[in-house]
Amino acid sequence: MRPAAPAIDPHAEIRADGQLVAGAGRTSDEWVMQLSGRRVAATESASMLLAMLHHVASGFEARGQAVRLIYSTALREAATREADAEGRTLEQHLQMLEDERKERLERPAQTDGADDVA
Repeated sequence: MRPAAPAIDPHAEIRADGQLVAGAGRTSDEWVMQLSGRRVAATESASMLLAMLHHVASGFEARGQAVRLIYSTALREAATREADAEGRTLEQHLQMLEDERKERLERPAQTDGADDVA
């Protein structure tokens, strides 16, 4: 029997054309994101989670869907603290994370067999 999954305290959701398509929350030790009910990412960083949520939301918007991303004050405040620690506003920090994601996608394929996940 598998151990029970840790409880997730909900902190964010994305709705596209009114339908819930993604959610995010906090376990006792990490932030997690789900797409279509499946856990797809986990991180200790609130700002990374928020950047991933913005990226997913922009993908739905690019397909012409009406998108609504809402998130908790606790998630925003945790992400803002991380940005402050780096000397950035939250908006600057999220843009830096998005720029890093794009740079990873533009790099040539690795020859050592390592995979780079976007």
